[in-house]
Amino acid sequence: MAPTALTDPAERFNFVPERFGDVGRPRSAHRNRQQALVNVAYYNFCWMHGSLNGTPAMAAKVASHPWSIEELYERVMATVEA
Repeated sequence: MAPTALTDPAERFNFVPERFGDVGRPRSAHRNRQQALVNVAYYNFCWMHGSLNGTPAMAAKVASHPWSIEELYERVMATVEA
């Protein structure tokens, strides 16, 4: 008999919900989209890239300096309140 591979660790790591049921607190698609947008904004405006000598936004001449987390928060909240 050939040895069988256990797939449980891989399935749990990749979170296969059909196998393990609904684990944890469910999130709405809207919340996931908001989190993705904040991550993209942080990556483009705050994260310093060594190969670009700045942020992607600075390389695209959209920003003149790397933003702090506080500045990103203020600008995001300004668009939400408007």
